Amino acid sequence: AVEEARPDSRDKEETALVNPPEVVVEAISLPDAVAAGEEGMSTFPSVLYAQKTETGYQLVDTVPSIQFYLMETSLPNVYLAQRKGQNGILFLKDDRWIFEYYKGADRMQEILQIKF
Repeated sequence: AVEEARPDSRDKEETALVNPPEVVVEAISLPDAVAAGEEGMSTFPSVLYAQKTETGYQLVDTVPSIQFYLMETSLPNVYLAQRKGQNGILFLKDDRWIFEYYKGADRMQEILQIKF
């Protein structure tokens, strides 16, 4: 008699733990944001908390899970920013933190809510 292979439920659970769902963040291109005004800029869905590092900060959410790495620059309130392989800058403009980066040929901006 040939036994059928049955999926092991533990394998599914381990896979779910190893591959957590990705956070989907909507972004808008800079020309679209300018055309639409501030309503056109996307906002990161939750508040991020800054934790000091040797070269700047890391931004964590409430899980806590690191969402961004920030490196200080010679300019005040301007940081080099990295999020899961995505590089850009973070700067303060009109009392709002803005993460700016390129997605292909489009320059994108996201408003971040950060507690320093």
